[in-house]
Amino acid sequence: MLEDLRLGNCYESAKIAELILLLNKIENACIAKLKTPFNQKLNHVVCIFNKDGSQFNGTVNNSTIIIDNWAGKTDFAKNMYTHRSEEHTV
Repeated sequence: MLEDLRLGNCYESAKIAELILLLNKIENACIAKLKTPFNQKLNHVVCIFNKDGSQFNGTVNNSTIIIDNWAGKTDFAKNMYTHRSEEHTV
């Protein structure tokens, strides 16, 4: 699907971002499923890494960057929370 139609869901987009980062010597990039504050899983996957070079262990810190190709946004995690809440404001 990626090769023929140049389309993919959030998982494929996150995996491509991870591969691009790995090719550019950012070795701590990984993909992660998102979940709510109540530990409920969402049906969404992003690429995530810590700018300070530390391995992402599931805990967001001040150096955590999220790449969400599907949503067309990349920023520090603390700012991405703002993006999500702005998108869902009624």
